[in-house]
Order: sequence, then C-alpha cells, then structure tokens
Amino acid sequence: EVQGVPIGTVMSRLARARAQIRAYLEGERPPLRRVK
Repeated sequence: EVQGVPIGTVMSRLARARAQIRAYLEGERPPLRRVK
C-alpha cells in the first residue's frame, strides 16, 4: 500500500488505463479524463 491506497484499487486503475490506451491506439478516441 502506497499512500494508503489498496492494491486492488491500483490494479483496477492500471487495467482501466491500459484498456483506454489500447482503444486510443486502435483508432477509437474516447474522451480522456484526468485521474487524481
């Protein structure tokens, strides 16, 4: 746990980010939003 964030939350955010990057690179342009 870094900064009190559970590892499950970190892994979930990473998975979501990877999916967004993959979609972006494949030509889809979902609106990117800033993550805290």
